[in-house]
Amino acid sequence: MTDKILENLILHKSARDQWLRNLILEAISSPFELDGPPSQLTRALILIEAINPDLVGESIELIENEYSKGVGEIRNLIETVIAFNKHSKMKNLASAALPWASTNNWHKFSCMFGSRTEIQQAAAELLETSIGLLTSKITDLKKIYPLLVVAYCQGAQIFEQVLKKCQPKLLEDVNLISRRFFEECIRKNLGPKRSSAESTVANQSTLLVGRSLKKLKIALCISGQLRGFRKAAAHIQNLGLEMHDVDTFVHTWKMVGGRFPAANQAERIFSPRMANAYKMAIVGKNEDEMEKKYPSLAASILNRHEVTKEELTEIYRTDAIVIEDDREVPYSTFPAIAKMHLKMERCFALACSSGKNYDLIIRIRPDLLIPNRLDCDWNNLFTGSQASNTIYTDFGSYISPRISQWTIGETMPLMVGDLFAVGARELMGVYMNSFSINNTLINEQVIGLPRGIMAHTTLSRILMYHGIYADTFPYAKLDGKNLLEHTALSPKAAFGAILQDISTRVPDPGDVALFNAALEDLKSTPQT
Repeated sequence: MTDKILENLILHKSARDQWLRNLILEAISSPFELDGPPSQLTRALILIEAINPDLVGESIELIENEYSKGVGEIRNLIETVIAFNKHSKMKNLASAALPWASTNNWHKFSCMFGSRTEIQQAAAELLETSIGLLTSKITDLKKIYPLLVVAYCQGAQIFEQVLKKCQPKLLEDVNLISRRFFEECIRKNLGPKRSSAESTVANQSTLLVGRSLKKLKIALCISGQLRGFRKAAAHIQNLGLEMHDVDTFVHTWKMVGGRFPAANQAERIFSPRMANAYKMAIVGKNEDEMEKKYPSLAASILNRHEVTKEELTEIYRTDAIVIEDDREVPYSTFPAIAKMHLKMERCFALACSSGKNYDLIIRIRPDLLIPNRLDCDWNNLFTGSQASNTIYTDFGSYISPRISQWTIGETMPLMVGDLFAVGARELMGVYMNSFSINNTLINEQVIGLPRGIMAHTTLSRILMYHGIYADTFPYAKLDGKNLLEHTALSPKAAFGAILQDISTRVPDPGDVALFNAALEDLKSTPQT
């Protein structure tokens, strides 16, 4: 858009108004990606404000009028409210959003609050300031239960406020399944009252300021499949635990292992060129199908090297090491996620068997890299964990977009991180013992718990059942990009494996893409 056009729009009201109306109407009905860039509506309002702040008032009226007619994507409006509230602008847009909380599109409202985007904190603040209005708008009991799940993901204080506001209505619910969930929330999450001083540490944004010099007793629990453990172990000192009394415990499997990657994990194994080709080849398939299609490539990736206790003792500087063979029964029948939970539980039991009363438990995967030194106040985390019933994980509890289809009798669409966790011993005991606790709660028919073990969801539901909150670890970003494989695949090994896999069939486009990428990598590799 040229400066001349902008000038005409500002100077000539009729042209400006028509352009403004078209811009807003188009933006209201534009597609919206929950975890994508700002919506077209947000961008339109920012542009309008930049042209002439006086036009913003007209825009707000037009938006409110259109949404009052039921036009447009509610998520566009919610995102706009949040984005502008974050900058202390256009706060009256919240009044346009709140009536939608009582409509059939309410789940889209909750999705935004559960989404792991950079505006989640702003969403939490909006929820906190709007609790009274929200709960008064919702008359359908079935919609109050998802609201409780949304509030739980924002932390103890907000959850308790919402629960207290909803309690009078929920007491009227005669459905036995719903009543069980409500009674669980009351019993587990409105337990002993905290003092006002303790309540100030209810989430990561309100952790105590300043550092304590108390020497903590810490159990560092390293559990699961080893994969890229050697490089990761060399960086464990980046946790910065030297000032504390730390004991290390390792519970793992004999075979180092690896995994055939999903599309978003291709960079862990392959070169950039190969990773792009792999992402094309895996379209429409899962990892198991790819493993069967490329058995030679899979054999190169799935590391068969075995470790010994002596080897791990030298690497981790501890004798508290247990190695088991997951190729033996019953472990060979377990899915990978169940084996991970089992190792967490047994590693915690190993720490407890030491007889030491630890203040803090840290659980970390062997293949999780801590790349940089953490400026972490472990005393602060310990105090916050105790005071607010909170543990800190690689990502805190949030709501999957599946909330849009959720009803109280189905698996609760909660998620929580399982790469790293830290918290007070009694709270981490629940997190670490999820393998056994899950079986107990399934037998008790606890509402919303998946059958078996579901990645991220089982852990989060168990924590909610016990009134434990999970917040994102505030001192470092830890995610799948920090996970290391045993070794990256060399161009020579990749080319040889792919050539062997496709030599007995007519290559399809995925085969050709992988072959060409491997060949180009091989050509660009210096010959020795």
